[in-house]
Amino acid sequence: MELLDDTVADYVDGLSLGANSRLWYQLDGAPAHSVVAARQRLTEMFGENWIGRYGPSRWPARSPDLTPLDFFLWGYIKNEVYSTEVTTVEDLKIRIMRAFDKIKNFAANGALFRKVRNNIMRRCQLCIRVHGGHFENLKI
Repeated sequence: MELLDDTVADYVDGLSLGANSRLWYQLDGAPAHSVVAARQRLTEMFGENWIGRYGPSRWPARSPDLTPLDFFLWGYIKNEVYSTEVTTVEDLKIRIMRAFDKIKNFAANGALFRKVRNNIMRRCQLCIRVHGGHFENLKI
């Protein structure tokens, strides 16, 4: 609720009316994110334009990953962070920050985001082709 009321609300308030009318919010299936109060707040904020386990647009818990955070970012960060054994909490923090800095540097010319966008399109096309069923992971 804190995230919705602070970070998300601030972001949405900063959008133009045109952008706001096209906005959709996708919620993961975590039980804490699916409580009645959170679902009610999402409906207040987004109307019918949110996707979730119990939302107006259902997103089954085991549906194919179509979000870049799931299919790209977290895997990339984990590969970078755990390429060798982590020895301390401080080492872990430094590795995480370096991994995100590396992504920022790659993203500077836009090529990384083009690859991620193209991968999203391929995933959506595959999902349509298999009528929402499961399909093999794709590489970027």
